[in-house]
Amino acid sequence: MSAARSLRIPYVIHESNSVPGRSNAMFVKASRFFTCTFEATKSVIPKAERTGQPVRKELRVAANKQRTEPATSRDVVLGIGGSQGSTFLNKTLIEAAKDFSKKRCRFVLAAGRNNFMEVQQTLSSPEAPDNFKAVTYLELPDLVDTYGKTVIAVGRSGGTVAEMAMFGLPSVLIPLPTAFANHQMINAQEMERIGGAVVLDQAKTSGRELANAIRYWLESPEKREAARTSLQEWDIPDATERIYSKLIAALAAPA
Repeated sequence: MSAARSLRIPYVIHESNSVPGRSNAMFVKASRFFTCTFEATKSVIPKAERTGQPVRKELRVAANKQRTEPATSRDVVLGIGGSQGSTFLNKTLIEAAKDFSKKRCRFVLAAGRNNFMEVQQTLSSPEAPDNFKAVTYLELPDLVDTYGKTVIAVGRSGGTVAEMAMFGLPSVLIPLPTAFANHQMINAQEMERIGGAVVLDQAKTSGRELANAIRYWLESPEKREAARTSLQEWDIPDATERIYSKLIAALAAPA
């Protein structure tokens, strides 16, 4: 962006989180357009236009297909700790799973490459829940399949919340407390405000609190269906096309 500004090349900025990162905030003034994923960004950047978040085509196709399918067969509680995984979320979700039987739900955890061995060691103990499966990372085909079986998602609140919304998945979000400008908490609060998430404070969350939040969704099909509708209304299916149109407009505009 620095080079583009110096050379007077028009540019468009897209912000995936509610609070712009330092670089995006630095270059917003000279940008032709500023697009965003979260409604909250517009209160920080007045010129921002909410276009939604671009996602992989395969996920979008799968999500569109599932919009017309009944969700009654879903029984997976999916834990995703972000690209690097989350030690806190991994441990807490395993504890929470002990409150549920196999007949009630299954747990699938994307533990992260750095944490997978530790999780496997925990799951090998006699006290480990018997309804729990951990994987290092969900590659695209497995991710599509797992999202299709998921009834509730548990995670941080970075970029994956856009995927959760796209699939209409109610969630329990535990924002990373050290995230820049507390943006994960602000992301999560927007999801909670539209009725699609329960937000927990990491400092106050144990396995029991997480289990109670999961139970809140499991015990109410009506709340899950309302959340599904709200999340899919928040989602913008043609986000990529909207951002592309801004790029074309930026190039066409006079310098």
